[in-house]
Amino acid sequence: MNSLSFKASAREIKCLIGFSITSIIQLSSRSWIFCLRKEKELKNLFISIDPVYASIFITSKTPRSFLSANFVEFLRKHLLNFEISDVIQKGAERIVTLILKQQRGKMEEVCRLIVEIMEKRSNIIVTDKNGKILESAKHIAKNIRKIAPNIMYTPPPSKELDLFTSPLSKLEKAYEEKRVKQILGWDAFLNDCVTSNKEFIELVRNIRCAFDNQNLQFRLYTNGKKYFIYPVELPYLCLKASPDILWEYYVEKPSQEVLRQEKERINKLIDRRVEKICKIREDVGKGIRECEQKEIYKKWGENLLSVPESSNRGLRNIQVIDIYTQKPINIPLKENKTLVENAQYYFKKYKKLSITKGNLEKKGKEIEKELEFFKQIKFDIENVHSVEELNSLKGLLRQDKRQKEVHPREVVEQLKIDGFTIFIGKNAIGNDIVTMDMANPADFWFHVRNYPGAHIIIRNEKKLKELPESIIMKAAKLAATHSANKNAYVDVDYTQKKYVRKPKGAKKGMVTYTHFHTIRVENVAP
Repeated sequence: MNSLSFKASAREIKCLIGFSITSIIQLSSRSWIFCLRKEKELKNLFISIDPVYASIFITSKTPRSFLSANFVEFLRKHLLNFEISDVIQKGAERIVTLILKQQRGKMEEVCRLIVEIMEKRSNIIVTDKNGKILESAKHIAKNIRKIAPNIMYTPPPSKELDLFTSPLSKLEKAYEEKRVKQILGWDAFLNDCVTSNKEFIELVRNIRCAFDNQNLQFRLYTNGKKYFIYPVELPYLCLKASPDILWEYYVEKPSQEVLRQEKERINKLIDRRVEKICKIREDVGKGIRECEQKEIYKKWGENLLSVPESSNRGLRNIQVIDIYTQKPINIPLKENKTLVENAQYYFKKYKKLSITKGNLEKKGKEIEKELEFFKQIKFDIENVHSVEELNSLKGLLRQDKRQKEVHPREVVEQLKIDGFTIFIGKNAIGNDIVTMDMANPADFWFHVRNYPGAHIIIRNEKKLKELPESIIMKAAKLAATHSANKNAYVDVDYTQKKYVRKPKGAKKGMVTYTHFHTIRVENVAP
């Protein structure tokens, strides 16, 4: 957040004087929302110390979050029910101090919440009334100044000149001498807006005038490569901005970037696992093909038993007439064994390969189920819209199978169609919940054939043996649009829940089903 936007936000925050802190929500490891109340009026204060998106502003948003950490627990313990009595911000400094007070009997407790926006060095610091640091989001030991508990707070060193408080003559001289980096509040984007001393002074005056007259409105600008937010009118390309521009830029944008990076990371992890599984599948397939030679060993054993036991040890092979085809065949022999012993050897090999083939086929089925599971997870990852949703899937990928408990409302969508209640699993966890926990035996279950997708459950409260055709079509289309099948027409299987079961040891959302019908529907985007 640049100095102008910071100063504009700090001015707006002054309206929070008299509000008390009722709760504190942690949105990420570097962002928080302070929920405030004054009588019946509610407001929220967003604070971020993200290196790229550090900011502070008032918002009406109140997102849910289950995150917690030591620092937010400290804030909750020490700042809840404190009232904001003053907001201090000077010149173009990106430091705002909230004076907090709480009346405890006849004693008044005072502390300060200091927010410093300085890119990588952004921080939130809580001090007592005398300035001794109680706690901070970041502890800094190696710097110009130290930030840690029980140390007196000292503000960061300031620049020589200030965009709002320094005389215009000194600012103009700095511009002439190309010393604009010494001007606090003046940045590279503002510098690109002017090309002469005259334009520089005019822009400085316009900025000061806008703040003096409270003529502030957040605007979105671009230089063709990046986007910038300023509360004043600038001689640059201005884009249409929504009323929630600060939330969109400083919360939603970084959240989507984190989501994109996390999706990419997890997908790479899955791809590596799938690659290993596919190699194992190749080995299993090769083993099964080798096991298919077992019939030859059985045939050799039976033919050897048909030969009179007159041959001695030492033979490397023997030619006999095949008892099945009546044609001559050549059978290799173990030199140290008799014909009977060779026959027994081949029967044992036949039996061993029969068992091995069964085990390999069983393993092959398990591998296919695992690959099907990973296809489902990749589909779920592609369709999640928040980091919270993505986090609910992470536990499924852990080797130790430890998972954070997920509330159904996070992974299950509920809606009503033609008087029927319908549940939709948003991902593998949601599918497991709607099918195995929420569905009754008489309810109807829908899923796209041979593709990852959502489990659709239709509540059958009247215990109907068959659903109306119209609701079958609508449920099938829901299953189609919530699947990885992007063909124009999609086959959807449906049956009653009592015919759907989860095999022992199966992963989340993996089921088998019988007594099903199949319907082909047009795949229309939702």
